[in-house]
Amino acid sequence: MTIIKCISSLLALSLLSPMFAKPNLDKMSQAELTAHYGDKTRAAYAQLDKYVDATRKHLLQAKATPEEIEAFEESQKKWIEYRNAVGRTHNLRSGSITPLICNIRLAAMANDRAFTIWEDYLTTMSPSEPDIMPSPKKM
Repeated sequence: MTIIKCISSLLALSLLSPMFAKPNLDKMSQAELTAHYGDKTRAAYAQLDKYVDATRKHLLQAKATPEEIEAFEESQKKWIEYRNAVGRTHNLRSGSITPLICNIRLAAMANDRAFTIWEDYLTTMSPSEPDIMPSPKKM
């Protein structure tokens, strides 16, 4: 029996499903959904921080020019300003679902930014060289 069949059998028997089950979003209250997506947003920000830190380290190791380093730092600063403006815009809207929408949007933005940083700074042009970091995970 292959490992995949074994895992499938265990999942079918619900032995592992509590550990790996995705939350049933349809049955969550609005407060639970907001908390769930708040966790996803924090995870996306943590991942983004890792990619920003890796880029800074890589730029220093690659002996990037001060202009290249400044350009990266400026782009990150501008992205944070944009992210904060999006958050403020959602906070100005009224409605009980606004925090949920804001968390979903901010998590997506952080995911997109991590991917852009990875693509622009942490991949290599040569197929024989490995990327500096793996592609970011979608949160």
